[in-house]
Amino acid sequence: MVRWLRRSLPWLPFALVAFGPALYLICRTCFPEGGEFSLSAYAPIFGGDAMAAARRSTLWNSLLLAGSIVAAALAVGVPFGFLVARTDLRLRRFYESLAIVPLLLPPYLSGIAWVQIHPMRGLPAIVFILAGALWPVAALLSARAFRDIGADVEDAARLALGERRALARVTLPLARGGIAAGALLVFVFALSDFVVPDFFSFSVQNETTFQVFATEIYGAFLRQRDPIGAAAFAVPLVAIAGVALALLARSAAKRSVASLCGSHVAPRPFQLGRGAIAGHLFAVALLGTTIGVPLGVLGGMATKSAPSVPTAPVVSTPASPTSAGVPAPSLGSFDYSVYRQRSPVKAALETYVPAALHSLRDAVVGVLLMLLLAWGPARALARSASGSAAAHAVVLLPLAFPSLLLGMAHEQLFLADAGLADRIYRGWGLVSLTFASRFLPLAVVGLAASWRRIAPEIEEATELAPISGARRLLSLRLPLLLPALLAVGTLGFGLMMREFDAIVLLPGAQEMLTHRIYNLVHQARDAVVGALSWLQVASVLVPWLALRLLLPAARR
Repeated sequence: MVRWLRRSLPWLPFALVAFGPALYLICRTCFPEGGEFSLSAYAPIFGGDAMAAARRSTLWNSLLLAGSIVAAALAVGVPFGFLVARTDLRLRRFYESLAIVPLLLPPYLSGIAWVQIHPMRGLPAIVFILAGALWPVAALLSARAFRDIGADVEDAARLALGERRALARVTLPLARGGIAAGALLVFVFALSDFVVPDFFSFSVQNETTFQVFATEIYGAFLRQRDPIGAAAFAVPLVAIAGVALALLARSAAKRSVASLCGSHVAPRPFQLGRGAIAGHLFAVALLGTTIGVPLGVLGGMATKSAPSVPTAPVVSTPASPTSAGVPAPSLGSFDYSVYRQRSPVKAALETYVPAALHSLRDAVVGVLLMLLLAWGPARALARSASGSAAAHAVVLLPLAFPSLLLGMAHEQLFLADAGLADRIYRGWGLVSLTFASRFLPLAVVGLAASWRRIAPEIEEATELAPISGARRLLSLRLPLLLPALLAVGTLGFGLMMREFDAIVLLPGAQEMLTHRIYNLVHQARDAVVGALSWLQVASVLVPWLALRLLLPAARR
């Protein structure tokens, strides 16, 4: 019993932060208003009336959207991963280093940019923007899978079948585990996305809007003031994503075991020959579409001259009802006097620098909390017997909770009329806690991969060393894990800076830069939005660039 408690101790903080708030709110759906057990909260979804049927149709839209994004991400991500990992293409390391950038760019900023180029709306626009943001997941996991193929197996296939047939019949099948892992992760992230579908789910000339289930969650919570109903709407998404993550956990455990067995010789690169030109064109077109065009358009917006009169809002004011008869959510206030300045960009930056500082503070604290909570579970996962699928499932399943559900759960958990809970509810600390909860599973997986590279004999030797625990941590373990801590922390920081769904409902996030940009783009299209977008982009990419310079070995 004592041994079991000691083994479970590292997982308790992880379980409380990653599972606790969301499960608390989901459990409340089965006991409405604190009464007896009841499933009445799920009647609006699974009932027999027309409204329930319409909601099930919206759930199907979410599945359709996620499947379309997976198909698009794999269509470009797998070839890109193969080019940078297994060919002799020049500049492939440079292309691979840029592949993470679309994942770190807030997708709604890409949407803002592309709308300036061409009017976009509905399902095609959402698939284009989200696939452009998520294809790096498929690309990087595919590249890793292609590199993990042993040279002996592939060389034998080349001798027997030739290069092209070996690629089709041996290389691609051996990499299918990494490709499938990328597809499952893209599916989970796309299934519950809210901000991009919300941005593009509008219609003109009485067309039907394309709604997803995340908008049902948002509407039930914010407009109908029904947290129980909103949490019930989130449960089908949790169940679907949970199945996908369980499959991912099973395959991840097998891959981690296989990587520790035997020796590995890097396979020989495939010779592209004349196809190198097509490879360069493909990589440049993909990176230009998802990085160059958005950044260029946002930069162009930032250099626009100020209009002579204030720009009219492009959406209805909060006082005006929407077409559905429900008041629109408050978008905040905007001081149009910045447009009357000789340099509106400078005036806007001076006005909203505090919002950028708030965002940096919340993300930094969120990263520190995330790394602190991930340390124990990562070590336990790495040292667990054969890296079992059950342990991987425990780590990955919190990703099944939609970001909106996490935000609602933290909001409801600390909601109070007065006292300490109310100060936490309205403060910035709740934002950092929500950030840490959202990305904690990714931190545990990343740190666990580095723990596995440390031989158990080294750890056993450090345990026997006649030094204090603090010195053992600072002198032995931290130096070995410092590159991984920096990499995971930088990635977490970038993801937190771009995250919007998880904090859109938190009062403490109202002064952050993401909120400011999202509010302003609904009211004006001008240099201010472009300038603040570039400020947001710089705050995400500068730490990543610094990491690349500090850890050049990560390029290999």
